[in-house]
Amino acid sequence: ASLSDSDCPCPNSFPVLPNQCGFPLIKIKLKEAYSDTGSYLRLVGEILVVIGSVVMVGLEAPDLHRRGPRAYFTNVGSGIFHALSWSYCLMIFVAIFMRCLDADGEEVVLSLALVFAWFYLLYFLRGFSFLGPYMVMIHKMILSDLLRFAIIFGVIIVSFSGGKLFIQRRHTPVASQA
Repeated sequence: ASLSDSDCPCPNSFPVLPNQCGFPLIKIKLKEAYSDTGSYLRLVGEILVVIGSVVMVGLEAPDLHRRGPRAYFTNVGSGIFHALSWSYCLMIFVAIFMRCLDADGEEVVLSLALVFAWFYLLYFLRGFSFLGPYMVMIHKMILSDLLRFAIIFGVIIVSFSGGKLFIQRRHTPVASQA
């Protein structure tokens, strides 16, 4: 059952209409995105995130250059967290590039950046005596058992997706060309 306009919980003046109301998503151009007070507050937050990403890359780049990529990313204690921080910064920079080009898919890149940032937060929880041992245990599990499982699961997902796509394309009728 689809929602009517009166049943929709979303305000009508909302610039990007959520998909749960049955309305299509509307992409706002960069020039039109900052038009009210709330938009300028969001702009300040976005600027702080970009500055934080630039500072993080600026502080980590000399260490990466000094130690080399292999030693930097394979460090037993914090190698995976270095990869997460670099992935987060890379996703932020890609999102900036996509926004400047008004490209579609910026939300996907920003959601990946958010996931990387939350996992990077786990690195700082190791300093607390209550959570530290659990974070070390989770880190070891991710690097051993879960990594093997993810590789096997990824191969299975890719193979079955390819098979389903092949079957789906084979049985899809082709429109006649007139």
